[in-house]
Amino acid sequence: MYGNSQYGASADPELIAHLTTSLRNIPPPVGPTADNKGERPPLEVLPPAARELIEHAETAFGIHPAYSLAGMIFATAAAVGATHRVQIKPGSLQSPCFYMAMVGTPNSNKSGGLKFALNPIQDRDDENYRKYQRDLIEYREAVQLGQAPEVPKLEKTIMVEYSREAIAAKHLENLRGLAVNRDELSGWFADFNRYGGGGEEAFWLSNWSGNPISVDLKSQNTIRIHNPVISVAGTIQPGPLKSIFTKAKSENGFSDRVLFAWPEIQQKADWNEYEIPAALTDQYAAAIERLQAIGFNTVDSELGEGWLPKETPHVIPFSKAGQRLMLSFFNSVNNPLCDFAENDRLKGMHGKFDIHAPRLALALQMLWHGYGEGGRETITEDMTGRALLLTEWFRSQSMKVYRYLHESGPLDDLPGDEQRIYNQLLASFSSSEAVFTAKATAGFSKRKTQAMLKSWKDANLVASENRGNYSKFY
Repeated sequence: MYGNSQYGASADPELIAHLTTSLRNIPPPVGPTADNKGERPPLEVLPPAARELIEHAETAFGIHPAYSLAGMIFATAAAVGATHRVQIKPGSLQSPCFYMAMVGTPNSNKSGGLKFALNPIQDRDDENYRKYQRDLIEYREAVQLGQAPEVPKLEKTIMVEYSREAIAAKHLENLRGLAVNRDELSGWFADFNRYGGGGEEAFWLSNWSGNPISVDLKSQNTIRIHNPVISVAGTIQPGPLKSIFTKAKSENGFSDRVLFAWPEIQQKADWNEYEIPAALTDQYAAAIERLQAIGFNTVDSELGEGWLPKETPHVIPFSKAGQRLMLSFFNSVNNPLCDFAENDRLKGMHGKFDIHAPRLALALQMLWHGYGEGGRETITEDMTGRALLLTEWFRSQSMKVYRYLHESGPLDDLPGDEQRIYNQLLASFSSSEAVFTAKATAGFSKRKTQAMLKSWKDANLVASENRGNYSKFY
């Protein structure tokens, strides 16, 4: 699992054996239930009911389990927010902050997993909004009577549109944290320029690292949040992925902070009459609601109730066995991958898994707790092993993105049907030959083929030798 040469180094074989032993009680991976097999994520890390829900979502709606698993981890983190932190050792704490990107071509249903995973949180936000509207009416009536009531505040978790000033202000009203859900992540990156260029990007770099938020508002007020947790998730197609993660974003470590889910999906899923059993969606909703019902730590065994401020999180340490396993992963798996990486981009990518791994462990521990199948006193050895299995799957997805960004050729940016047409054509060809090949290979019309040839010329994939004749560069 860890010795794959694609990572740039080999891991300690004894640790691999240790991990194998620690995972021996986890059920085997479940086989594909639909035609879109792709790369199967390790669903065995999840509670049985969550695993079953993801399998049924694939059958009913063609949602690849990779998208559903990533969406469920994100939703769990959003439900927990700033109320809990994982302690690797005293002085080393992490909050469940994730940046998740669901990568896929059109019609891959890449947004489906995130949507169904966030449904319980969205339902709670909708209920809170209705309450806020009622409170607003009562507030206005009280003001008309000459009273000075407290201004109502809208409790919400999910945000879509924002500036860093707006999101900081909303976080101040919702100290347990926020989750940004962007249907197209390209819009999130576009906002970096829309709302102030480098300052916006620096804000999100700092947020992921868990640094306190300090934002000066135009009203001369300053917002400061000591323990911010703002997670971000959304979808993106391969083309925009390459244009967005430029050299600058690779070198400043932004891409290293993102966890990707990018399964290979060859065809659009068929519609069918199958429905997800209501009991499974109800169980999942109850698990998320249970996590959202847990507040901050307001009791200290030595100082007494009420001494700690309300935003003080619960701290969950690793058990002794869990800590040994996690530290062994850091030292015997991740450190060699960083030390012997072939370039700084890979060093940076691997290095961030020292942070991804404990955060994933916290998310899994809390998801199992939400389902009533685990406590939250410690991160157990079993849960640590599950988290490391999930960590390595996410690493494989990051490696896929890395190869696409830095090792792919110019033809890799073409849609699959255009790649096939390009490869079918001879080194030199006429426009009539292109029309014939495009129609035979992909059913293209003459007009669509002419537009394709123009785009190839603009992208320096072909040269126009003379009227109606072309030569290929690759």
